[in-house]
Amino acid sequence: MSMENNINNKRTSIPDAVKLALREEVGFGCPVDGCGSPYLEYHHFDPPVNVRAHNEPHGMIALCPT
Repeated sequence: MSMENNINNKRTSIPDAVKLALREEVGFGCPVDGCGSPYLEYHHFDPPVNVRAHNEPHGMIALCPT
C-alpha cells in the first residue's frame, strides 16, 4: 500500500486503500462505546494534519462525525 507523504505540507485526498484499512481497523463502524455508526470520517492525530499533511494509517482513525 502506498503512503502519501506530502513534503509541501498540503492536504491531499486520502487514498481508497487507506480509507478501507481504517474502516476495517474499527470494524466498519464508529469505535466509540455505544455508537457503531457506519458513517465514518477520517481523522489525522499523529501528527495532526495541521502539523504535517499525511495519509499514513498508523497516524489516523475513522470515527463518526458526531
